[in-house]
Amino acid sequence: MLMEQTDSEDTVRVLEEYRKNGSQELRNRLIMHYLPIVRSAAVQLRSMAGSLLEQEELIDQGVLALIECLERYDPDRGARFETFAFMRVRGAMIDYIRSQDWVPHRARNFQKKVEEACSILSHKQMREPDVNEVADYLDLPVEKVENHIK
Repeated sequence: MLMEQTDSEDTVRVLEEYRKNGSQELRNRLIMHYLPIVRSAAVQLRSMAGSLLEQEELIDQGVLALIECLERYDPDRGARFETFAFMRVRGAMIDYIRSQDWVPHRARNFQKKVEEACSILSHKQMREPDVNEVADYLDLPVEKVENHIK
């Protein structure tokens, strides 16, 4: 515990020193120290990215966000750097995932509703529902649902 506390205090000191003089060497040390934050966020968002992106692309975006965090962090606001960085890194990764997705958000949400309806109906009826049943369940025209049934 004492070793962790010393390491944490040393890191805070390095962060303060970097904020004062902007040294590239200190910045690189801080990036290497906080890289697990980036990797953790990338692992959490891997399923959200699906097959769209490689994990390395997320990590690249996370490192860029981490660098920005080093520039913008204000210890006087009360948040620990780790908390601030994780939220910003995760947010930057989510923004990147969304920017790489060519399917509109509304279409994804509708597809999800159709899939949920199919799941509920198939569970209830013990068979796959047809398009008319799904459309009735969602109270939508059949034509609108047809394109989304797999």
